[in-house]
Amino acid sequence: MSMPEPSWGPSPWLQLILVIVIALVLLWPMAAITGLIEERAARAVEAVDEIGSSWGGAQSLAGPALGLAIDRPVVRPDSASDVGDSEGAAGSDEPTMKRRWVHLLPAELDVDAALEPIERSRGGFVARLYETKLAVTARYDVDRVRLRPDETIDWTAARVAVGLAEPRGLVEAPQLSWNGVALDAEPTHFEGFGPALSAPIGPALPDSPVRSADDDATEPQLRFVATLRGSRALTFLPTAAETRVAVRSPWPEPSFSGAFLPRQHEIGADGFVARWSVSRFAHTIPLTWHSANLPKSLREALAASRFGVRLTETAGFYQQVTRCTKYAVLFIGLVFGLVGLLDLIGGLRLHPVPYALVGLALAIFFLLLLALAEKIGFSAAYAAAAGATTLLIGSYARAILGGLRRAAALALPIAGLFALLFVLVRLETYALLVGALALFLSLAAVMWLTRNLDWQRVLPIRRSRRPEPRAPETDSFGSGDHPLPTL
Repeated sequence: MSMPEPSWGPSPWLQLILVIVIALVLLWPMAAITGLIEERAARAVEAVDEIGSSWGGAQSLAGPALGLAIDRPVVRPDSASDVGDSEGAAGSDEPTMKRRWVHLLPAELDVDAALEPIERSRGGFVARLYETKLAVTARYDVDRVRLRPDETIDWTAARVAVGLAEPRGLVEAPQLSWNGVALDAEPTHFEGFGPALSAPIGPALPDSPVRSADDDATEPQLRFVATLRGSRALTFLPTAAETRVAVRSPWPEPSFSGAFLPRQHEIGADGFVARWSVSRFAHTIPLTWHSANLPKSLREALAASRFGVRLTETAGFYQQVTRCTKYAVLFIGLVFGLVGLLDLIGGLRLHPVPYALVGLALAIFFLLLLALAEKIGFSAAYAAAAGATTLLIGSYARAILGGLRRAAALALPIAGLFALLFVLVRLETYALLVGALALFLSLAAVMWLTRNLDWQRVLPIRRSRRPEPRAPETDSFGSGDHPLPTL
């Protein structure tokens, strides 16, 4: 098939200016598409929040803290001392008990969480939820509590408190036991931990206030078992001298976050297993405090020490589509440069309208990618949108370039650019390096293809002509050309 004849007459410089204007005009639909992506992402967050409000939000486990009531006798004179009767006053002094509270965190805390991901949809948006089975074991070193010689612990008033960010996510009544004896838990609010479950341990101490009936038991032990529903994240607080947490789940793409990363983790197609081990030397949370509530100065230390796992992809598809649009200007510029290169080499002098149509096809690619990603996921949506766009531009190029080989010379590099864009979006650490190398190789290819091109002929630059200097006149005395003047 022969190459079509040039059908557009204006100068090459005008053609270049119009193509640049078209590329700039295409920024408007790209800005609209970017705004649409942000709007859809915000609506997705709202949908997840609505589902989470009825299911359970991000869960966080704190404690369990052991609250000890410490009594000390205080002698107070009765009313007889007010009348000045010293003997009566001395004989009628009545001792009363003054109480203070000491809260003790565990010496060892072991948490085992089996997390099962669940998906729920609303309005076309999918929320990632979970249901986790928690098994918590806490061992306390009561000897850390320093008592005065006249102080005693009233174990009948002692309580334990387990902090839960979303108690409404409890599927059933939690099970608490002290040294194997069941406790009755009730919801409460523990200042510093927030919402919590509290239970008195007095009924669990029939024989010994600290130890169980087993003589070999040297430390009091609390057991907490519960099934929690939540969304987005499951986090923990290192509220022990030694905190050990193990989380296992079939979710294949966890995101570990917080102040501490897992000491060990295994991630595969069947899910992940992560284990944390946090020592008291790694945070500033005290193991004891002498007040009914957690001091305000230490609440920030709790918030800063949170760690756990998020049930989100490394980069959600909205974030990935947004990253694609950030490369849109460069992507459209490279395709326009490729079309212009074929135009120059073939001498076609294409009209600006084909450039505009190709640019619109590239802009619609990002819109198509967004629409498909919400239904079938980012990877499949990208393959479908990129394949459809490449096929559309390739079939159109066959008509405007006048041949299958010339259309393939445009479609194949565009397919390569789509593949490169996908790699850049998926990569995080090496995205800049890969992008820089790709641009360098693209420039090298353009320089090699145009090495023999006469740019003065393609894009002529007019130069002002200077007047040619005249030859100096010579005196030819006696010649007929220059007669001597008459005197």
